[in-house]
Amino acid sequence: MNAKGHEVDYDEEEVEILDAEGCENECEVLIHKDTQKFIITFVSTDEDFEEMRYYER
Repeated sequence: MNAKGHEVDYDEEEVEILDAEGCENECEVLIHKDTQKFIITFVSTDEDFEEMRYYER
């Protein structure tokens, strides 16, 4: 089952407020709070893997 989500696109001021400079190439997706669970099945770098501990089904 796929969960619907919304990709967040922060403007420059929001990035500064969140102290997220350098993260412009990352993608944040909001999902509904009642979503039971989700599995990250792909990340683009080994650093992402270390951070998120994803696995494939």
